Amino acid sequence: STAAVSIHAPTRGATEQLLLAPIRSYLFQSTRPRGARLDTRWRNFDIGGKCVIFSSPSSYEIGTISSKTDSQITLAVNLQASWPAGSMVYPILAGRIRNEQTYELILDDMSKAEIRIDEEFDSNIVRNIGDGSDYPLFKGYPLFLKKPNWNDKLELGFIHPYDRLEFLGKSISISHFDETEFRLNKTHLSPSRIDLWDYIEIFDLCMGRWGNLWFSSHQQDIQILEGFGANATQLRIGNVEFPSYWLYKWAGSHLMIEWPDGGFACVSIAGFNVPDTLLLQSQIGRAASNAEARRLAVSFLYLGRFHQDEIEIDYITDDMGSISLSLQTCLRETPGNES
Repeated sequence: STAAVSIHAPTRGATEQLLLAPIRSYLFQSTRPRGARLDTRWRNFDIGGKCVIFSSPSSYEIGTISSKTDSQITLAVNLQASWPAGSMVYPILAGRIRNEQTYELILDDMSKAEIRIDEEFDSNIVRNIGDGSDYPLFKGYPLFLKKPNWNDKLELGFIHPYDRLEFLGKSISISHFDETEFRLNKTHLSPSRIDLWDYIEIFDLCMGRWGNLWFSSHQQDIQILEGFGANATQLRIGNVEFPSYWLYKWAGSHLMIEWPDGGFACVSIAGFNVPDTLLLQSQIGRAASNAEARRLAVSFLYLGRFHQDEIEIDYITDDMGSISLSLQTCLRETPGNES
């Protein structure tokens, strides 16, 4: 159809050119009609960048952002046209279409495609990069506490590289890893724009796979048998053969204790008293009754990093999105285990 051809032709001809594409998931409404949102936060409206007031493919106006507040955008040059209250405003991504594009031909007059555009760096744009201050710290590193989407698969991998030498039938295996590392692949379903922005902030804070953070196993690794006080430094636990597999191991040196109301405590393990008592390096900081203790989620807490340098948000609505993350442990870097 004419519509299909109108997309195929410019896409084919613009592969090497710099394009301006509106980020449609970052909708902002220009003036506040009754009941409408008016919020520039948690969107890429960047000073020095561009935005577009959009009505239709043939009715729009582009401007450069000179300043902004949480509820207002100021342009470097006045608009040429008058726009009604509630007009749609989007930030603009300046970039280039990737050098390979594929269209799925559904009918002779219908097709669909996923067009990917890579951003072009512009030193004049002032990026709004979060500092990760919303994330609590444990031993100097941020705690990544976001829950996975349990409706999607959660994969736990084991990594223990080794070298194997073999000559005339004899062989030997050598590894430079003291412990097996873990890799956790999971998806997160984010219900709000501010929650989505939290993922971008922690990813920017860690600079992809460069920086460290804490994350839990998301498993019920330990069962606490009885209640404890806020100043407790011991925990009675169920039989998980802790001395055999986890005591004095980096992978078993820290725990996250989570209460049903969302409260949590992070503790470090100092030792173990037979038959069932964990010794902690510090007080827990919150009490739990005998009944509460059986409902606590207790997981191993790992120091690790992102196993990716890019994250992709799949927007379901303007405010809801799905994010796939891969995290890997860095057990030898775990603080408090230098001995």
